[in-house]
Amino acid sequence: MTFLCKICNYKTEDKSNLKRHFNSMRHQKNIASYQLSFGGLTQTNKKLTSFVNPQGDKSYTCTDCGFETAFSGSLSRHKRTCTAKEMNKMKLQFELKNLKEVSELKNEIATTQVDFLKNHVELLRSMLIASTRGIKGTVTSTALEHYSNNPPISEIEYMRLNSYIKPKSKLVDEMICAFEHNTIHEFLGAFILTIYKKKNYNEQSIFASDVSRLSYIVKETIYDDISEWVIDSTGLKVKQYVIKPLTDHVLNILKSYRIDLCNKATDLNTGSEYPDVSEVVELTKKQNSVLKLISYIEDNKLDNRINKFICPSFKMDTGTIHKLNSKKKNLPALGFDFSKK
Repeated sequence: MTFLCKICNYKTEDKSNLKRHFNSMRHQKNIASYQLSFGGLTQTNKKLTSFVNPQGDKSYTCTDCGFETAFSGSLSRHKRTCTAKEMNKMKLQFELKNLKEVSELKNEIATTQVDFLKNHVELLRSMLIASTRGIKGTVTSTALEHYSNNPPISEIEYMRLNSYIKPKSKLVDEMICAFEHNTIHEFLGAFILTIYKKKNYNEQSIFASDVSRLSYIVKETIYDDISEWVIDSTGLKVKQYVIKPLTDHVLNILKSYRIDLCNKATDLNTGSEYPDVSEVVELTKKQNSVLKLISYIEDNKLDNRINKFICPSFKMDTGTIHKLNSKKKNLPALGFDFSKK
């Protein structure tokens, strides 16, 4: 029988010579070389180390390194000295250790970056406060200095409109009526104020900084749980978070309602040879009003009017501004009492 080590291209007729070959430095170096090249000792040995058995007798294989023999006794003796299993185990442990170290390093870097960003934001905030402090009594300086812990703005919960007036048909009728009387912006603006206008300024996330220019200062999330007051010229952010999502929802309600009206008109015309004229006229009138309101919203005219309506309501009370910015700070080194002057 010919014994063959494919990894070293070694042949022998004596299995004891093959055993000595397996323990030789040459064979071990070749194993290490192929292990680095192909990434696995088991796969390497399985492909490159085998025995030639011309008689086609039964073959026994080591599941750890791929060693093959025609004799079960040879396999048993081999398993007592096979190091592949232990080497693979050590390699796995080494890889797991490396993965753990890489993961810990990534977490450490991420934590460091977050801390750096927080410090950077705080530095920028301090610089912004310092730059606005000279403009005494402004909404911006007051918000930055005295309302830094206010909650950030969130997108409007527009689904609450569905329970504002029930049922939905009555809500739509109310909006159509308000549109026909040129007060739809007031109707929806009042709904917005019930959510965002707070009695306690510490809970408010929007303040009007310049009503004439429709400008605000908005508490906005800028990174994860970090939020800061940002200038909102012409109310772009207020439209983004508050007005636009609401009018989009109203638009969907109106389009759904229009389909219902069309279905009612169809049923009315097909259900009777002589439909009630007054009912047909009423349905047609409602359809026209809904179409006009849909067009009004799609042209962004309603968004602009709502913005103009709600802005004055977010104006900070001048008395509060004066009170917060007129507090005297005592100087520890000077004990002079000005009240006795």
